[in-house]
Amino acid sequence: MLLDKDADVNAQGGYYSNALYTAFTDSYADERSSKIRRWLSAPDPSTNYQKALKLRQADTGLWLLESDTYKRWKTAATSPLWLYGIPGCGKTILSSTVLQNVLQHCQDDPGKVTAYFFFDFNDVQKQDPEMMIRSLVWQLQSLHLMVTSRRERDIEVSLEGFVNERSRVCFQSTLVDKDIQRYVRQRLSDDKRLQKWEKDTSMIEQIETALTRGAKGMFRWAVCQLDALGKCVNRKMLQQALTALPPTLDQTYDRILAAIENEYSQYALRILQWLTFSARPLSIDEVAEVVAIDVKREPIFDRKEVLEDPLEVLNICSSLVTMTVDNDYQPGESPRQVVVLAHYSVKEYLISQKAVDLCSKENYAYANWIRLWNPDRPWGEPELQKDSEEILNPLYYAALLDLRDVVKTLLDTGADINAQGGRYGNALQAASYRGHKAVVKLLLDKDADGGHFGNALQAASWRGSEAVVKVLLEKGAEVNAQGGQYGNAL
Repeated sequence: MLLDKDADVNAQGGYYSNALYTAFTDSYADERSSKIRRWLSAPDPSTNYQKALKLRQADTGLWLLESDTYKRWKTAATSPLWLYGIPGCGKTILSSTVLQNVLQHCQDDPGKVTAYFFFDFNDVQKQDPEMMIRSLVWQLQSLHLMVTSRRERDIEVSLEGFVNERSRVCFQSTLVDKDIQRYVRQRLSDDKRLQKWEKDTSMIEQIETALTRGAKGMFRWAVCQLDALGKCVNRKMLQQALTALPPTLDQTYDRILAAIENEYSQYALRILQWLTFSARPLSIDEVAEVVAIDVKREPIFDRKEVLEDPLEVLNICSSLVTMTVDNDYQPGESPRQVVVLAHYSVKEYLISQKAVDLCSKENYAYANWIRLWNPDRPWGEPELQKDSEEILNPLYYAALLDLRDVVKTLLDTGADINAQGGRYGNALQAASYRGHKAVVKLLLDKDADGGHFGNALQAASWRGSEAVVKVLLEKGAEVNAQGGQYGNAL
């Protein structure tokens, strides 16, 4: 069994392979097993595994696989192994390397099973120890247990008496440096922004040497430097960048923020604020609209500020964010592209005092960073009109943002399901427009109306949300209903 544990020390998902995996997947046809699976509600960590494999550089991690410590762990019965290292050193990627090796080891023996488990700060469902237990209930009695984490004292104490010194492996920079060098070489070869130096052997050697030495065992540091070097358009810029590399990961993030152009800094602030504190992953289209929200002005939302090309989000925030696939979707729905912080160390940095201490009057983002660091602290006296009829009910926003548990709670406590207001008319209209199938079903089960903004069917049709259209039709929506901006659904 493999556990990947990062700084937030929360847990998620277990998965199974070989004989157990086959039995588990085949059991979906069995009604009883399906009920058990639904009751467990266990998240699927295979998505983390596949993502890590895609990021892995070929032939990296061999230093661990060929070590006596690892070989002893793999062959001894009920054996634990603890891998620990600094933030950004590549623990998750190395975990995927180990997992792949163990899966191959067990492939030809139906009596052996591999269960694995990843921590994921971007997935709320994978941050609960209970969910870990739920997903590992099928594990065998005899385990080869491997855990990866930072070397925090509380973690070390909890493992004392269970993991002896012979079963511990430290991510020393001398061991990881060769892997980082391989990654740098491959990136220089594959990255279109860096390929312009491919024929300059001397320059390539300078880049490899500078990044391998400067990384000090941190893959994440090397990734960020290569992102920055990719923006160098001539040899002079590249050489200046190589001679002034930030020595630490935090200083790297300082530089990334400082490099954001002033006209984009306010947008970067809003994007990072939402990504840091959002209760769920935000789609690329949602983040494109986030930049148009400013609570200090009236109106709060300015449609003219919405990004015409949502992918500009990645350019504005550079190495701090990345795009991935959200695997929390209902049957019949398609996975959606979401924007997340690129690494857990980014979130730690953004909510740290260090970011606040960097406050500078010359930089809009820094000057307003206190609002991100402590968003619950009042920033001046809020101008609220509590008796305003324009203030919408919580159900509308919960439906709009796909907060399913919140919607259910509000409905159970008597929220007005058909309350009118807002751009999309009411909660059902908002959920239909955004394609939130599960929320639409919740609302329809409580007899929600279609809304005066045309109707829910028209909204779902206009957005191309086939799954929502199907649900609405199954619930008896009038296919020829007239009204709204476009007349009818067709």
